[in-house]
Amino acid sequence: MRTVNIRILHTSDIHGCLFPFDFLHGKEATGSLSRAYNYIKSRRKTFGKNLLLIDSGDILQGQPTFYLSNFINTEKPNLAASVYNYMQYDCVTIGNHDIETGHLVYDKFNKELDSPLLAANIICTRTGRPYFKPYTVIEREGVRIAIIGMTTPTVPYWLNEELWQGMR
Repeated sequence: MRTVNIRILHTSDIHGCLFPFDFLHGKEATGSLSRAYNYIKSRRKTFGKNLLLIDSGDILQGQPTFYLSNFINTEKPNLAASVYNYMQYDCVTIGNHDIETGHLVYDKFNKELDSPLLAANIICTRTGRPYFKPYTVIEREGVRIAIIGMTTPTVPYWLNEELWQGMR
């Protein structure tokens, strides 16, 4: 029997915090995706392709830079998709706060993202099929890893229907 070492790094609830600065309050912040990226790069040097990078949602809103990308400079690539593509995420799950940005934003994010955007529990009401990809299978050294994405099932109770219209 052969042993394959696989490492999984997971991010969640980034809420637009790319930089170690709180733009809303004008002060330094302790956490940011840019700081996490230094750690991710060091782990990639050690584990190479056997490191999986996964996010479980809630990046599309929070800091003003994402508001600008999502609603003002919409002709340019979505900032969150560009950052995740640069960081080489293997897959991303859509979060309830991502849904809050509305169809125009999260559909564009989905199109521009190089990795699959997952949510097995969101169905398109028009087709009866999954709105996002429900799962992905990643293979490393002959080992197949299935990753299923799920979002908060209470989105329809929390958000205005126009934000998730056409999905259940």
